[in-house]
Amino acid sequence: MGNGTGDQFEQADRRVVTGLAASQNWSNQVAGRPMENTIGVQIRHDNIDVGLFHTQDRVILNTFSQDHVNQTSEAFYLENRYRWAEKVRTIAGWRVDFYQWSVTSNDPLNNGTVAKSLGSPKLSMILGPWAKTEFYINAGDGFHSNDGRGTTEREAINQITKQLTPQEKVNGLVRSEGAEIGVRTAIVPHLQSELTLWVLNLNSELTLDADIAQSTPGPPSHRRGVEWANFYTPVSWLTVDADYAYSFARYRDATEGPYFFAGNRIAEAPSSVISAGAFIGDWNGLTGGLRLRYFGRRPLVEDDSIASSPSTILNGRIGYRFLKNWEVDLDVFNLLNGREMDVEYVYASRLPGEPLQGVQDIHIHPEAPRETRVTLTYRF
Repeated sequence: MGNGTGDQFEQADRRVVTGLAASQNWSNQVAGRPMENTIGVQIRHDNIDVGLFHTQDRVILNTFSQDHVNQTSEAFYLENRYRWAEKVRTIAGWRVDFYQWSVTSNDPLNNGTVAKSLGSPKLSMILGPWAKTEFYINAGDGFHSNDGRGTTEREAINQITKQLTPQEKVNGLVRSEGAEIGVRTAIVPHLQSELTLWVLNLNSELTLDADIAQSTPGPPSHRRGVEWANFYTPVSWLTVDADYAYSFARYRDATEGPYFFAGNRIAEAPSSVISAGAFIGDWNGLTGGLRLRYFGRRPLVEDDSIASSPSTILNGRIGYRFLKNWEVDLDVFNLLNGREMDVEYVYASRLPGEPLQGVQDIHIHPEAPRETRVTLTYRF
């Protein structure tokens, strides 16, 4: 980009998604106890056109990458629900997923077709209720899928330097193992509350590679945390909810193997998240509510030397129903007109006069200023 055209780029993503799902349930009794079984199948196909283009003043100058991806997934699952005793029941399941990716790229070296399958067992045990309170333990395997282009990719172009760099093909399906133990209760009148302790291990954590505008596989990771959810209805027309989540997220073996990260923090993983709101369902025609979202501090690089600031946003709505079929609503987004950052990333970019390889810096997307919207609705 030494010709002064900068590093502005455009991303294009057009896709058509089709699919179907079918299941069959049947119930019987074993040893005098009720049992329910479910068998099911799910099919989905994504027809995707995706591209990354070098632009100046929104005019395309050249193409970094342009790919057509056909991704098909089929899943077959079994589930068994059985009550072993009055206050003991289990849910056992097995799921098998089949994926196929077919990629046609503007770079012929990245063309190809790959197939992958994975089986995932799951088991839950629920004890209770006692005094409107029950306890549960869940454990099982799962997966996340990687970008289909990565399963066939051999090289990618760096949007800063315009240089082709070799890429290792990725595993299309990455194993995860998780477990949780929790309690849920309605012992307090009008309040439903749930407390959960959980742990999750991923064989590979996805990370954003801004230079090629793709999510790429990183080291294996370990996460654990606690979630506390509350749902309160003091009167029929008012609902209050408040959720708090804390998580500890670290890479495993981040300084070994092919990754060589400077630390073991997972970038963009917040330690604390709060979500709370109050809603009026229908009080003499009046509806509305408030919604608060808080993201705590989070590391932006693996050694935690650069971190984001906490961010809070409050949205509100008030509405009124009249003449049976009419409703008017006023939405106010960013009610407090906060000036905090909605998104923060650290990656290399380049301004005129800066080195060809770019400069590592914080890139932000500020919260949108206060915005109001009025909606008039007629139902018939």
